[in-house]
Amino acid sequence: MRQALHAVSIIVEGAGASVHFTDSDIGRIHRDLVTLKGHVVYDWDRAAQLAGKIEAGIERLVTDML
Repeated sequence: MRQALHAVSIIVEGAGASVHFTDSDIGRIHRDLVTLKGHVVYDWDRAAQLAGKIEAGIERLVTDML
């Protein structure tokens, strides 16, 4: 996710202002990636913490995503 967003962000930075119009394909991809980045599944720290809990046999909380 980080690499995809970084790559698309580079393209957006060089594409000019029109990339921010709602009918821009690149703009849409960028907005989608920014939205997806906020999902807990793509949070590296939280995923690593959950993996550590599973490996260590620590009980998971109801707020942990599986």
